[in-house]
Amino acid sequence: MRCRGDHWFSRLSAEQALSQASHCNTNITKYVKGNLSGHYEEFAQAWETRDITSLAECFAADWEFHMHSTVATITLEQCKEFFGNMLKNPDVKNENARLIYENDDIIVMHSIGTFPNGSRDAVMYVGLKRDGKIYKSETGSTPIPDRS
Repeated sequence: MRCRGDHWFSRLSAEQALSQASHCNTNITKYVKGNLSGHYEEFAQAWETRDITSLAECFAADWEFHMHSTVATITLEQCKEFFGNMLKNPDVKNENARLIYENDDIIVMHSIGTFPNGSRDAVMYVGLKRDGKIYKSETGSTPIPDRS
């Protein structure tokens, strides 16, 4: 199917837009960032500046983060310590971050994470939203093999 420019996506559902974007050389992230409820900019800025207070403001008071690696659930208060320590560590990096999709109900992001032990993962982040705040988060990650 031929693409007709970014404005064309505004008439499609999220699923249709993402499906059509895969057939086009159109930047769906540009469309999504410019036209839907913008939590992404706040979230990305907080990570970039390593500001745990600003990051925590993106979440609802009853926020939960489900960690598949440990089967643990982290609350907002635990998040401040857990992610605060990560953000203080200069070895932790969040690279090539991009928004996949965002609306009033959900935000989906992807990035390459580098961790204190030197491992790198491709990370897909999904946050469910309510009243303008993220109230539930999960990630999926795929280890990226060492290039050496």
